[in-house]
Amino acid sequence: MKKNTHRAFRLRDLFSFSLLISFLFVPLSPLIALDAPIQSLDVNGVNIYNVGGGYNESHGITGVSFDVGTHTLTLNNANLDRISASGDLDINLVGSNSIMVTTDSSAILAMNGDLTITGDSASLNISGFGDNQPAITIGVGGRLTIGAIGTSITVSVPRGLLINCEDTYVVEGNTFNPPATEEPFGPPQGEPIQIFVGDTLVIDETSDPQITSASGDGWEIESSFYGGYQFNIDATISPTFPYISGSGDGAISINAIGGDVTIARNIADNMSVNFDGNVDILFGMGEVGDVYLNGGILTHAGVHGGDGDVFIGSLETPSTSGIGASYVSLNFGNISIYTLGTGLYYYNPTPLEGEGMLVQARQGAKLTINTSNTATENVNSAIVIGGGIIDLSYTSQLGTFTPQSGYWEWTKFTGTAEENTEPTVVDCVEGIDSNNFYSLTLSANNFLLESTSKSLFQLGFNYDATDDARVVNGTVNVIAAKGYKFVSGDFYDFSIEEGTEVTIELLPDYGYQYVSGGINGNPTSPEEGKASYTFTMPSNHVHISAIFEKTPDIVNIETNKITSASLTMPANQINGNAELIIDEAEDVQESKFTTALDGFEVGSYLDLSLNEVIKKGGTQDVWRTNITELEEDSTITLTLSDELEGHAQYKILRDHEGTVEEIEAIYNPSTGTLTFNTDAYSTYVLAYNDPVNPPTYDNILNGIALGLSSILGLCGMKIYTKKRRK
Repeated sequence: MKKNTHRAFRLRDLFSFSLLISFLFVPLSPLIALDAPIQSLDVNGVNIYNVGGGYNESHGITGVSFDVGTHTLTLNNANLDRISASGDLDINLVGSNSIMVTTDSSAILAMNGDLTITGDSASLNISGFGDNQPAITIGVGGRLTIGAIGTSITVSVPRGLLINCEDTYVVEGNTFNPPATEEPFGPPQGEPIQIFVGDTLVIDETSDPQITSASGDGWEIESSFYGGYQFNIDATISPTFPYISGSGDGAISINAIGGDVTIARNIADNMSVNFDGNVDILFGMGEVGDVYLNGGILTHAGVHGGDGDVFIGSLETPSTSGIGASYVSLNFGNISIYTLGTGLYYYNPTPLEGEGMLVQARQGAKLTINTSNTATENVNSAIVIGGGIIDLSYTSQLGTFTPQSGYWEWTKFTGTAEENTEPTVVDCVEGIDSNNFYSLTLSANNFLLESTSKSLFQLGFNYDATDDARVVNGTVNVIAAKGYKFVSGDFYDFSIEEGTEVTIELLPDYGYQYVSGGINGNPTSPEEGKASYTFTMPSNHVHISAIFEKTPDIVNIETNKITSASLTMPANQINGNAELIIDEAEDVQESKFTTALDGFEVGSYLDLSLNEVIKKGGTQDVWRTNITELEEDSTITLTLSDELEGHAQYKILRDHEGTVEEIEAIYNPSTGTLTFNTDAYSTYVLAYNDPVNPPTYDNILNGIALGLSSILGLCGMKIYTKKRRK
């Protein structure tokens, strides 16, 4: 039994598709075009265009060109695997074209943008990985436009889902053939589901009220958080279980708990699991046992391997058939098929053009047909990724399909905003290809395709409440790794190839410092880069913890003209703490300040500098970054020395990058402090002024008396004064 004791239980794992959560939880926006200029464009995993580098004319993909002026991608009789863009995507069609994705990503992806397809007397077929997987994905609130005035094109989606395509506009004279299944991406929606255990109806969404749970001796069926039904079978009580069948659209997960479970076959059809409808069949993850099926599996949707292994038939008692479905996807756990008939076949024996089964094995999983007459029938492609293996044995024929291999490049991530990175996918030829990480061996009655890249494991945090998976008062960024990032709103994690070096950045919020944490409980150690820590990705999932605690800013005074100082920083300008350093300025060009001084006397030339300080993993050593400008004002309060305090007027001048200007300042005579706001740190002049014969208290009274005497004299009145006693 295969175990992954550190495996994080996630919705994305259940479906084995890296984009699932994005489309389940993204809220819908009003139906308006996004008008987001294209930033980058990839075709078959190759960058065709990006804003910084322009058009990559040496991309080498047949039938593909890009016009930088109009930002238009032209497909000229092209047969592609996938297209992904950041921003609006405009496609011009020439001739007959097709896009058939061979992984669990969208065939066309226009992140945060609209999709417009035009041309004349041309066509485009777009196929997703399965009926319930994305074919076209555009930005939330975006628009899908087919054709232009006076043209005639045909765009067809024989398989897959349209994501965020509620606003679809087909220009008159053009044709759009959407998929038969147009439900939101996620567990298949549509017809209510009925589930039988043996001959007994146990789940019935067609009844009133609906029956959505069931139980028996050592087993129970309950609604799952992903929208389907979960079979929990206690192997210690029910090591054998009746066959499972039904109809409708939905998903089921079969979990063997506490040991291995054998599922009987239905003598009538020789199936152990048989659904007439779009029902995804999933096998459990985490601490689960293996599942043995005496018969085959048949569904219109997909079959997903989990962490435990799945066996169909046995060497002694092979099944009459293997798996019939739209697609088969394995992650970590293996599937082994012993059959007298066909090992893998498309559920519809008469598929339409472009239809067929898609097969993938990834994350070190192995799909094996140990015995069969025909290995595959109506299978379009078989792909291995991340150490996956597809091993097909047969006595009569292999079948016709395209063998492919995928792998992820070393990637420099810049934060958490990027969407989900696509693998590089290549068609495979016989032999060993070290550059594209695969080996294909063809021999008599056997096909063996192996991915020589390693399995990917997840790196994440804040997915539960445990102390070793929390990040508090700070941020974790994965800077570089060999793998990809999974993003969905505020949720994200990373899948990284084992054995590769990972560089992470642990950034404290302003006013905090990193004091404790680790990777799977192991302490981190600082590297040279700012707030960076490096480790080697293990062969298990990684959770990061980082606890940041509140710490005060730092003020260093290196002049006797200032006795103390304080600093108030604006929010979100720096990480960690601010360090304010006040020193006597040297080599000052005093003449630059003459005009601005306007008669004021210089009290001191000061050098004010600001550093961002981030402590290295709770040690006294720090990363120190000098900052000369801020986006918003900080507030500085200086307590003046006896030499400088008590003057009548004060002035603050600043020389920043050659520009001298006065900074408004407020003097508090009761505290001897001078306060001002500034967004730049450089050379400052502290100046003061004491006017000649300033208006004292006695002078003010004498002035009032003199004025009053004049007024009374004019009125003919006499003023009597009383002499002070001596």
